[in-house]
Amino acid sequence: MRFLRDRFLILTVIVTATVISGMFILHRRVKREIPPDIALKSAPSAAQVPTPPQEPVSIKAPAVEEKPVEVEVEETAPPSKTPSLVMEKIDTDEDGIPDTFVIKGEPRKKPVSSTKTKTKKPDLIEEKPDNLIEATCIKVADGDTMKVRLDDDSVETVRLYGVDCPERRQSFGERATQFTKDMVLGETVNISPVTTDNYGRTVAWVYVDGKCLDKELLKAGLAWHYKEYSEEEELAILEEEARTKKVGLWQEPNPTPPWEWRHSR
Repeated sequence: MRFLRDRFLILTVIVTATVISGMFILHRRVKREIPPDIALKSAPSAAQVPTPPQEPVSIKAPAVEEKPVEVEVEETAPPSKTPSLVMEKIDTDEDGIPDTFVIKGEPRKKPVSSTKTKTKKPDLIEEKPDNLIEATCIKVADGDTMKVRLDDDSVETVRLYGVDCPERRQSFGERATQFTKDMVLGETVNISPVTTDNYGRTVAWVYVDGKCLDKELLKAGLAWHYKEYSEEEELAILEEEARTKKVGLWQEPNPTPPWEWRHSR
């Protein structure tokens, strides 16, 4: 029995030594076969160790005292109605530092209407001379001749200065007579004498309601400029304008002047 026990102990020691030796050899072989880079990757690196997140630390910017800056502008209206322009600082990104300047208090402009305002031209009033005599027209003989009553109840025959209307039996003669009647008959007129003709008539400018009858007849194409007795440039221009527009007697191709018509009788 003792012999068997001794042999069992020896066998146990041999098996244990063999196992330990095999494990030692296997450990050394495996260590040689693992590449160094894998060993490094498998090992935890100090640089790869995640660091715990840190809360952001808010940095307060120094307080900036805001002072409005007044900008001088040229006043286009009284100071009470035109406010001053003020430049204000604004922090747009909310970092505590003003970074934008805005101008406030800019005066509003009045809206401009796109519609043009039509203004009515006032009636032109003929400039009157100083030597005016007030009278009342009581009769119209033809386009350029009339009778007037003065303040002393005297009656005078007035011949218009610078114009010659067609005679009543001529073409446009009756129309010229009616034109003069419509303007002055029964009206208060102002006479500016120029001279006296061979028949004792007062040759004059005649005004009524701010208009000159002599010139109005020319404008209407109902008279000629009487160039033999007048060199008034304005009267010549008025006749030429009526000719160009073909108004009144100028509608006819060759109207006969009244002085030629009278000489032919």
